[in-house]
Amino acid sequence: MKIYRTVVSPGYFDVMRIPLLEGRDFNELDDVKSQPVMVINQRFVKRFFGTANPIGRKVNGWGKWFTVVGVVKDTKFHTPNEDQRALFFVPFRQVYREDMGLAFYARTTGNPNTALAIMRREVHQMDPNVGVFDATPLTEYITASLFAQKIAASLLSVLARSHWGSRLSDSIA
Repeated sequence: MKIYRTVVSPGYFDVMRIPLLEGRDFNELDDVKSQPVMVINQRFVKRFFGTANPIGRKVNGWGKWFTVVGVVKDTKFHTPNEDQRALFFVPFRQVYREDMGLAFYARTTGNPNTALAIMRREVHQMDPNVGVFDATPLTEYITASLFAQKIAASLLSVLARSHWGSRLSDSIA
């Protein structure tokens, strides 16, 4: 049984435009001193709670009990063509470890490269030992995840033109 999880900060669902369907988002009070909480997606609800209301229910994960405080709409996690999966989110401030890899997401109406430069500068000011790499606008990341499908579609297009082009010339002759 595969259950996927991710660690996020307050506001993640808004930035990623993932609708909150029930309960609440994480907030600044969800830290190591407070009761562990999680937000789950619709697939998680369906798989583990059926038609029961999951808000306030306890789920064991990472060796501790988390209370479900919210439900979000199912969404793709890695690529646009992946299957839906049961997923839960936990707040960064409750489970952070120094060995965790971090990803920063920001929504901007301006030039994404300008936003990336600002994010790099701010991270460096907070901690000069933290390196920022693989910074990519989300639209480019999504486009790259579809590269194999685009190549396959282009190849099929060329083959179809070649096949139908030779058939068309045969029928004209």
